[in-house]
Amino acid sequence: MQVWSCRPSAVSADGHRLACLHFLSLLYHDLREVTVADGAAVMLDYRDDGLCGVIDTLGNWLIQPEYKSVTAYREFAIVTNPGVHMMVDYSGNILEENLVDYVSSLDYWTNERYVKTDGTVGVVNEQLASGMFAYYVGNLCGLMDAHGHRITPPVYKYIEAESSDLFTASIHDSGSHVILNRQGKVVN
Repeated sequence: MQVWSCRPSAVSADGHRLACLHFLSLLYHDLREVTVADGAAVMLDYRDDGLCGVIDTLGNWLIQPEYKSVTAYREFAIVTNPGVHMMVDYSGNILEENLVDYVSSLDYWTNERYVKTDGTVGVVNEQLASGMFAYYVGNLCGLMDAHGHRITPPVYKYIEAESSDLFTASIHDSGSHVILNRQGKVVN
């Protein structure tokens, strides 16, 4: 069961101005009405570029405001920064630090030409699996092998297979691309 909550115009125990986050909206409620997880609320801290954390009903930080997003559940929270997606408890302990949003197979197409019996050229297009995968953490992805080992960190906007051994990776926040091999190394 997912629970989320927060309160705007609040002040944390250390005196910082906070806002409540509920989905993408700012809500104005009394803290008693928006508590979750034994009196915790997800809050936006205005002091640090709008980073999120979780406070208790006294305004003490249970999870420090160090994350771009926080989704609170009763027993834990999912915290996210670019390339980071973790499960933490309300004491701030990391329960699982390698969460992914989804994984997709990196398949490629072959374009084999052949000569037909009438002398014309035909093309066979066949989709083949590279045996490699793109794993996504937020809006970024990395290269992963068939055994689930992460070959690169999730720093790319997208990855596409060009063959079983070469992959095009788009640099995040850039129009540039790199070619990666199966070991995640940039090919010159």
